[in-house]
Amino acid sequence: MVRRHALQVFNRRQTGGRYWFNHGWNLRGMASWLVSAAAGLSLVNMPGQFQGPLGNLAGGVDISLPASLVLAAVLYLGLLWLFPEPRAVFPAAGPRWIPSRDTPVAPLRQ
Repeated sequence: MVRRHALQVFNRRQTGGRYWFNHGWNLRGMASWLVSAAAGLSLVNMPGQFQGPLGNLAGGVDISLPASLVLAAVLYLGLLWLFPEPRAVFPAAGPRWIPSRDTPVAPLRQ
């Protein structure tokens, strides 16, 4: 199956395929996004508007965006390392920097 067709699973009201993950939810991505969003909100430092509990951690500089982006990337790679994805979701050359597992990808269903 061509990858671009696998991306259209939701539009065709189907389930399965290489991007289906866990009932349509990428739990690794959601977990890393939630943790990094919470960390970013706690690091915000906008005087007069909003200041998170850790807003003064960098001496008054707002480091919320770079810190949350780096945290999300590191956490997502760590979760991919701990909970590998099936080998079939990667290109023919295989994954880089992370392991994969030999489990089948769910077939497309109506």
